[in-house]
Amino acid sequence: MHGILKAALARFDEILSALEFDEKLQSLTETRESARNSEWRRLVYSGSIINLYGCLEQFVDDIIARYASLCATFFPEYTDLPENIQKAHDSQARQLLTRDSGGRLDRNDIDEMLRSLASCLDGAEDYTLSGIALSFHDRNLKGDMLSDLLRRVNVNFSDSIGKIDIKTLQDGLLSGLYKDVESILADLVSRRNEIAHGDYVDLASSDILTAICEVLKKLVTAIFDEIRKATFLHLSPALVGYVKQYYAKPKAHIIALEATEISVGDTVFGIEKGSSRLRAARIHTLKDEDIQAHCLAKDALQAEDGCIGMTLTPDVIFVGKVSSLSTEISALLADAEFLDSLAGETSDEHDSGRPQETANTT
Repeated sequence: MHGILKAALARFDEILSALEFDEKLQSLTETRESARNSEWRRLVYSGSIINLYGCLEQFVDDIIARYASLCATFFPEYTDLPENIQKAHDSQARQLLTRDSGGRLDRNDIDEMLRSLASCLDGAEDYTLSGIALSFHDRNLKGDMLSDLLRRVNVNFSDSIGKIDIKTLQDGLLSGLYKDVESILADLVSRRNEIAHGDYVDLASSDILTAICEVLKKLVTAIFDEIRKATFLHLSPALVGYVKQYYAKPKAHIIALEATEISVGDTVFGIEKGSSRLRAARIHTLKDEDIQAHCLAKDALQAEDGCIGMTLTPDVIFVGKVSSLSTEISALLADAEFLDSLAGETSDEHDSGRPQETANTT
Protein backbone atom coordinates (compact mmCIF):
# COMPACT_ATOMS: atom_id res chain seq x y z
CA MET A 1 0.00 0.00 0.00
CA HIS A 2 2.87 2.36 0.69
CA GLY A 3 3.91 2.19 -2.96
CA ILE A 4 0.47 3.42 -4.05
CA LEU A 5 0.70 6.45 -1.77
CA LYS A 6 4.23 7.24 -2.94
CA ALA A 7 3.16 7.03 -6.58
CA ALA A 8 0.23 9.39 -5.96
CA LEU A 9 2.38 11.93 -4.12
CA ALA A 10 4.97 11.77 -6.92
CA ARG A 11 2.29 12.52 -9.52
CA PHE A 12 1.02 15.48 -7.50
CA ASP A 13 4.60 16.73 -7.20
CA GLU A 14 4.94 16.58 -10.99
CA ILE A 15 1.89 18.84 -11.27
CA LEU A 16 3.38 21.22 -8.71
CA SER A 17 6.64 21.34 -10.69
CA ALA A 18 4.75 22.17 -13.88
CA LEU A 19 2.81 24.94 -12.13
CA GLU A 20 6.01 26.35 -10.63
CA PHE A 21 7.58 26.38 -14.09
CA ASP A 22 4.52 28.17 -15.47
CA GLU A 23 4.76 30.87 -12.81
CA LYS A 24 8.42 31.42 -13.75
CA LEU A 25 7.44 31.80 -17.39
CA GLN A 26 4.90 34.45 -16.41
CA SER A 27 7.51 36.35 -14.40
CA LEU A 28 10.28 36.46 -17.04
CA THR A 29 10.30 39.40 -19.43
CA GLU A 30 11.12 37.31 -22.49
CA THR A 31 8.33 34.76 -21.89
CA ARG A 32 5.74 36.83 -20.03
CA GLU A 33 3.61 37.72 -23.04
CA SER A 34 3.34 34.19 -24.44
CA ALA A 35 2.85 32.68 -20.96
CA ARG A 36 -0.10 35.00 -20.36
CA ASN A 37 -1.65 34.26 -23.73
CA SER A 38 -5.22 33.00 -23.35
CA GLU A 39 -4.56 29.78 -25.26
CA TRP A 40 -1.58 28.95 -23.04
CA ARG A 41 -3.56 29.77 -19.90
CA ARG A 42 -6.35 27.41 -20.97
CA LEU A 43 -3.80 24.68 -21.69
CA VAL A 44 -2.15 25.00 -18.26
CA TYR A 45 -5.50 25.24 -16.51
CA SER A 46 -7.19 22.30 -18.23
CA GLY A 47 -4.13 20.07 -17.96
CA SER A 48 -3.82 20.82 -14.24
CA ILE A 49 -7.49 20.20 -13.44
CA ILE A 50 -7.68 16.95 -15.40
CA ASN A 51 -4.48 15.63 -13.85
CA LEU A 52 -5.40 16.71 -10.32
CA TYR A 53 -8.68 14.84 -10.50
CA GLY A 54 -7.08 11.89 -12.26
CA CYS A 55 -4.39 11.54 -9.57
CA LEU A 56 -7.00 11.55 -6.81
CA GLU A 57 -9.25 9.04 -8.54
CA GLN A 58 -6.37 6.72 -9.41
CA PHE A 59 -5.15 6.74 -5.82
CA VAL A 60 -8.60 5.98 -4.38
CA ASP A 61 -9.26 3.18 -6.87
CA ASP A 62 -5.82 1.64 -6.38
CA ILE A 63 -5.67 1.86 -2.59
CA ILE A 64 -9.12 0.28 -2.14
CA ALA A 65 -8.39 -2.50 -4.63
CA ARG A 66 -5.02 -3.18 -2.98
CA TYR A 67 -6.57 -3.16 0.48
CA ALA A 68 -9.16 -5.69 -0.67
CA SER A 69 -6.35 -8.01 -1.77
CA LEU A 70 -4.73 -7.72 1.69
CA CYS A 71 -7.82 -8.28 3.82
CA ALA A 72 -7.23 -12.03 4.06
CA THR A 73 -3.76 -11.22 5.42
CA PHE A 74 -5.08 -8.78 8.01
CA PHE A 75 -8.10 -10.93 8.87
CA PRO A 76 -7.37 -14.61 8.06
CA GLU A 77 -10.87 -15.70 9.10
CA TYR A 78 -13.77 -14.24 7.14
CA THR A 79 -15.73 -13.87 10.37
CA ASP A 80 -12.99 -11.52 11.67
CA LEU A 81 -13.44 -9.17 8.70
CA PRO A 82 -15.11 -5.89 9.78
CA GLU A 83 -18.86 -6.06 9.18
CA ASN A 84 -18.82 -2.88 7.06
CA ILE A 85 -16.40 -4.52 4.63
CA GLN A 86 -18.38 -7.76 4.51
CA LYS A 87 -21.63 -5.96 3.72
CA ALA A 88 -20.07 -3.59 1.19
CA HIS A 89 -18.29 -6.36 -0.69
CA ASP A 90 -21.37 -8.58 -0.83
CA SER A 91 -23.64 -5.72 -1.90
CA GLN A 92 -21.27 -4.27 -4.49
CA ALA A 93 -20.42 -7.61 -6.09
CA ARG A 94 -24.06 -8.66 -6.35
CA GLN A 95 -25.11 -5.32 -7.81
CA LEU A 96 -22.36 -5.35 -10.43
CA LEU A 97 -23.22 -8.91 -11.44
CA THR A 98 -26.84 -7.96 -12.08
CA ARG A 99 -26.48 -4.59 -13.81
CA ASP A 100 -24.97 -3.03 -16.90
CA SER A 101 -21.54 -1.63 -16.08
CA GLY A 102 -21.43 0.43 -19.25
CA GLY A 103 -18.73 -1.76 -20.72
CA ARG A 104 -16.32 -1.12 -17.85
CA LEU A 105 -16.27 -4.76 -16.74
CA ASP A 106 -15.10 -7.64 -18.92
CA ARG A 107 -15.59 -11.37 -18.50
CA ASN A 108 -12.47 -11.73 -16.36
CA ASP A 109 -13.77 -9.08 -13.95
CA ILE A 110 -17.10 -10.87 -13.65
CA ASP A 111 -15.40 -14.23 -13.08
CA GLU A 112 -13.25 -12.68 -10.34
CA MET A 113 -16.29 -11.33 -8.52
CA LEU A 114 -18.07 -14.67 -8.78
CA ARG A 115 -15.06 -16.49 -7.32
CA SER A 116 -14.76 -13.93 -4.53
CA LEU A 117 -18.44 -14.16 -3.62
CA ALA A 118 -18.27 -17.95 -3.59
CA SER A 119 -15.19 -17.92 -1.34
CA CYS A 120 -16.98 -15.70 1.19
CA LEU A 121 -20.06 -17.91 1.49
CA ASP A 122 -20.48 -19.55 4.89
CA GLY A 123 -17.33 -17.80 6.16
CA ALA A 124 -14.94 -19.78 4.01
CA GLU A 125 -11.43 -20.11 5.46
CA ASP A 126 -9.59 -19.21 2.24
CA TYR A 127 -11.68 -16.25 1.19
CA THR A 128 -10.74 -13.49 -1.23
CA LEU A 129 -12.29 -10.08 -1.75
CA SER A 130 -12.82 -8.52 -5.15
CA GLY A 131 -10.93 -5.25 -5.46
CA ILE A 132 -13.04 -4.48 -8.52
CA ALA A 133 -16.26 -4.75 -6.53
CA LEU A 134 -15.07 -2.64 -3.60
CA SER A 135 -13.48 0.12 -5.71
CA PHE A 136 -16.06 0.35 -8.52
CA HIS A 137 -17.94 3.64 -8.82
CA ASP A 138 -19.72 5.39 -11.65
CA ARG A 139 -20.06 8.82 -10.05
CA ASN A 140 -17.50 11.59 -9.72
CA LEU A 141 -15.45 11.82 -6.53
CA LYS A 142 -17.34 14.49 -4.68
CA GLY A 143 -17.50 14.22 -0.91
CA ASP A 144 -20.49 11.88 -0.80
CA MET A 145 -19.01 9.41 -3.30
CA LEU A 146 -15.61 9.43 -1.60
CA SER A 147 -17.34 8.91 1.75
CA ASP A 148 -19.17 5.88 0.35
CA LEU A 149 -15.98 4.38 -1.09
CA LEU A 150 -14.10 4.76 2.19
CA ARG A 151 -17.00 3.34 4.17
CA ARG A 152 -16.61 0.16 2.12
CA VAL A 153 -13.18 -0.34 3.73
CA ASN A 154 -14.39 0.65 7.21
CA VAL A 155 -13.01 4.20 7.13
CA ASN A 156 -14.91 7.32 8.17
CA PHE A 157 -14.47 10.07 5.56
CA SER A 158 -14.81 12.82 8.16
CA ASP A 159 -11.81 11.37 10.02
CA SER A 160 -9.74 11.69 6.83
CA ILE A 161 -10.56 15.34 6.18
CA GLY A 162 -11.01 16.50 9.76
CA LYS A 163 -7.33 17.29 10.22
CA ILE A 164 -6.96 19.26 6.96
CA ASP A 165 -7.29 22.97 7.66
CA ILE A 166 -7.33 24.83 4.34
CA LYS A 167 -6.72 28.11 6.17
CA THR A 168 -3.16 27.04 6.94
CA LEU A 169 -2.21 26.19 3.34
CA GLN A 170 -0.54 28.65 0.95
CA ASP A 171 -1.03 31.49 3.45
CA GLY A 172 -4.77 30.90 3.58
CA LEU A 173 -5.16 31.45 -0.17
CA LEU A 174 -8.12 29.05 -0.42
CA SER A 175 -10.00 30.10 2.70
CA GLY A 176 -11.81 32.94 0.93
CA LEU A 177 -12.82 30.66 -1.95
CA TYR A 178 -13.76 27.39 -0.28
CA LYS A 179 -15.44 26.43 2.95
CA ASP A 180 -13.70 23.07 3.38
CA VAL A 181 -12.17 20.09 1.59
CA GLU A 182 -15.57 18.85 0.40
CA SER A 183 -16.26 22.14 -1.37
CA ILE A 184 -12.85 21.89 -3.06
CA LEU A 185 -13.71 18.39 -4.30
CA ALA A 186 -17.08 19.57 -5.61
CA ASP A 187 -15.46 22.47 -7.46
CA LEU A 188 -12.74 20.23 -8.90
CA VAL A 189 -15.38 17.86 -10.29
CA SER A 190 -17.36 20.78 -11.71
CA ARG A 191 -14.30 22.25 -13.42
CA ARG A 192 -13.29 18.86 -14.82
CA ASN A 193 -16.76 18.36 -16.30
CA GLU A 194 -16.73 21.85 -17.80
CA ILE A 195 -13.41 21.15 -19.51
CA ALA A 196 -14.78 17.85 -20.86
CA HIS A 197 -17.53 19.86 -22.57
CA GLY A 198 -15.13 22.50 -23.87
CA ASP A 199 -16.11 25.21 -21.39
CA TYR A 200 -13.58 27.51 -19.71
CA VAL A 201 -15.76 29.82 -17.65
CA ASP A 202 -13.30 30.60 -14.86
CA LEU A 203 -9.59 29.90 -15.25
CA ALA A 204 -8.06 29.36 -11.82
CA SER A 205 -4.60 30.89 -11.48
CA SER A 206 -1.46 28.82 -10.99
CA ASP A 207 -1.24 29.74 -7.31
CA ILE A 208 -4.82 28.56 -6.71
CA LEU A 209 -4.13 25.32 -8.57
CA THR A 210 -0.97 24.87 -6.51
CA ALA A 211 -2.92 25.29 -3.28
CA ILE A 212 -5.56 22.77 -4.42
CA CYS A 213 -2.79 20.31 -5.24
CA GLU A 214 -1.36 20.69 -1.73
CA VAL A 215 -4.81 19.96 -0.27
CA LEU A 216 -5.14 16.81 -2.36
CA LYS A 217 -1.69 15.64 -1.25
CA LYS A 218 -2.79 16.00 2.36
CA LEU A 219 -6.07 14.26 1.57
CA VAL A 220 -4.54 11.12 0.05
CA THR A 221 -2.04 10.93 2.92
CA ALA A 222 -4.86 11.27 5.46
CA ILE A 223 -6.91 8.57 3.71
CA PHE A 224 -3.92 6.24 3.77
CA ASP A 225 -3.34 6.93 7.47
CA GLU A 226 -6.99 6.33 8.35
CA ILE A 227 -7.03 3.01 6.48
CA ARG A 228 -3.97 1.91 8.49
CA LYS A 229 -5.48 3.10 11.75
CA ALA A 230 -8.93 1.59 11.19
CA THR A 231 -7.33 -1.76 10.35
CA PHE A 232 -5.10 -1.67 13.44
CA LEU A 233 -7.99 -0.83 15.76
CA HIS A 234 -10.01 -3.77 14.45
CA LEU A 235 -7.13 -6.22 14.88
CA SER A 236 -6.17 -7.84 18.17
CA PRO A 237 -2.54 -6.76 18.52
CA ALA A 238 -0.43 -8.13 21.35
CA LEU A 239 -0.48 -5.66 24.23
CA VAL A 240 2.98 -4.44 25.26
CA GLY A 241 1.79 -2.07 27.96
CA TYR A 242 0.23 1.28 28.85
CA VAL A 243 1.90 4.67 28.75
CA LYS A 244 2.02 6.10 32.26
CA GLN A 245 4.20 9.13 31.55
CA TYR A 246 6.49 10.69 28.94
CA TYR A 247 9.63 12.67 29.79
CA ALA A 248 10.62 15.11 27.06
CA LYS A 249 14.22 15.67 28.12
CA PRO A 250 15.39 12.05 27.93
CA LYS A 251 12.63 11.38 25.34
CA ALA A 252 11.51 8.36 27.31
CA HIS A 253 8.19 6.66 28.02
CA ILE A 254 7.32 5.09 31.34
CA ILE A 255 5.36 1.96 30.43
CA ALA A 256 3.31 -0.29 32.68
CA LEU A 257 4.53 -3.54 31.17
CA GLU A 258 1.93 -6.16 30.21
CA ALA A 259 3.89 -8.24 27.70
CA THR A 260 5.58 -11.39 28.96
CA GLU A 261 8.86 -10.26 27.42
CA ILE A 262 10.16 -7.42 25.25
CA SER A 263 13.55 -6.65 23.71
CA VAL A 264 15.52 -3.78 22.24
CA GLY A 265 14.85 -3.74 18.50
CA ASP A 266 11.21 -4.85 18.78
CA THR A 267 8.69 -2.84 16.76
CA VAL A 268 5.77 -1.35 18.68
CA PHE A 269 2.64 0.49 17.57
CA GLY A 270 0.45 3.09 19.20
CA ILE A 271 -1.56 6.25 18.71
CA GLU A 272 0.58 9.38 18.55
CA LYS A 273 -0.15 12.19 20.97
CA GLY A 274 -1.49 15.28 19.20
CA SER A 275 -1.91 13.92 15.68
CA SER A 276 -3.89 10.79 16.71
CA ARG A 277 -2.12 8.94 13.89
CA LEU A 278 -1.13 5.30 14.07
CA ARG A 279 2.65 5.30 14.44
CA ALA A 280 5.31 2.63 14.64
CA ALA A 281 8.69 2.76 16.36
CA ARG A 282 11.54 0.50 17.35
CA ILE A 283 12.53 0.07 20.96
CA HIS A 284 15.91 1.79 21.27
CA THR A 285 16.64 1.31 24.98
CA LEU A 286 14.98 -0.40 27.95
CA LYS A 287 15.41 0.28 31.66
CA ASP A 288 14.23 -1.56 34.74
CA GLU A 289 14.61 0.92 37.59
CA ASP A 290 18.02 2.46 36.71
CA ILE A 291 19.41 -0.65 35.07
CA GLN A 292 19.62 -0.68 31.29
CA ALA A 293 18.78 -4.02 29.68
CA HIS A 294 18.54 -5.56 26.24
CA CYS A 295 15.58 -7.74 27.21
CA LEU A 296 13.00 -7.50 30.01
CA ALA A 297 10.60 -10.15 31.32
CA LYS A 298 7.48 -9.07 33.19
CA ASP A 299 7.84 -11.66 35.94
CA ALA A 300 11.50 -10.73 36.58
CA LEU A 301 11.20 -6.95 36.92
CA GLN A 302 12.90 -5.20 39.83
CA ALA A 303 10.45 -2.30 39.68
CA GLU A 304 7.70 -3.00 42.20
CA ASP A 305 5.11 -1.05 40.22
CA GLY A 306 5.81 -3.08 37.08
CA CYS A 307 6.82 0.01 35.11
CA ILE A 308 9.82 0.26 32.79
CA GLY A 309 11.61 3.01 30.89
CA MET A 310 11.61 2.90 27.10
CA THR A 311 13.09 5.12 24.37
CA LEU A 312 12.03 4.78 20.76
CA THR A 313 13.31 5.33 17.23
CA PRO A 314 11.92 7.46 15.71
CA ASP A 315 11.05 9.52 18.77
CA VAL A 316 7.26 9.14 18.85
CA ILE A 317 5.13 10.19 21.81
CA PHE A 318 2.47 7.53 22.38
CA VAL A 319 -0.70 7.79 24.45
CA GLY A 320 -2.68 4.90 25.89
CA LYS A 321 -1.87 1.39 24.72
CA VAL A 322 1.39 0.30 23.14
CA SER A 323 1.10 -2.91 21.13
CA SER A 324 2.98 -5.19 18.78
CA LEU A 325 2.05 -6.97 15.55
CA SER A 326 3.45 -9.81 13.48
CA THR A 327 6.35 -8.93 11.18
CA GLU A 328 4.17 -9.23 8.07
CA ILE A 329 1.39 -7.00 9.40
CA SER A 330 3.90 -4.52 10.84
CA ALA A 331 5.41 -3.95 7.41
CA LEU A 332 1.97 -3.26 5.94
CA LEU A 333 0.67 -0.93 8.67
CA ALA A 334 3.83 1.00 9.54
CA ASP A 335 3.87 4.72 8.78
CA ALA A 336 6.14 6.33 6.19
CA GLU A 337 8.34 7.99 8.81
CA PHE A 338 9.09 4.63 10.41
CA LEU A 339 9.93 3.02 7.06
CA ASP A 340 12.17 5.97 6.21
CA SER A 341 14.02 5.49 9.51
CA LEU A 342 14.54 1.81 8.63
CA ALA A 343 15.85 2.81 5.23
CA GLY A 344 18.29 5.17 6.93
CA GLU A 345 19.49 2.39 9.23
CA THR A 346 19.93 0.08 6.24
CA SER A 347 21.97 2.75 4.47
CA ASP A 348 24.16 3.21 7.54
CA GLU A 349 24.67 -0.55 7.82
CA HIS A 350 25.62 -0.73 4.16
CA ASP A 351 28.16 2.07 4.59
CA SER A 352 29.65 0.38 7.66
CA GLY A 353 29.64 -3.11 6.19
CA ARG A 354 27.12 -4.44 8.75
CA PRO A 355 24.45 -6.96 7.66
CA GLN A 356 21.42 -5.24 6.14
CA GLU A 357 17.77 -5.68 7.08
CA THR A 358 15.01 -5.00 4.59
CA ALA A 359 11.36 -4.14 5.11
CA ASN A 360 8.38 -5.02 2.93
CA THR A 361 6.74 -1.74 1.86
CA THR A 362 4.03 -3.18 -0.34
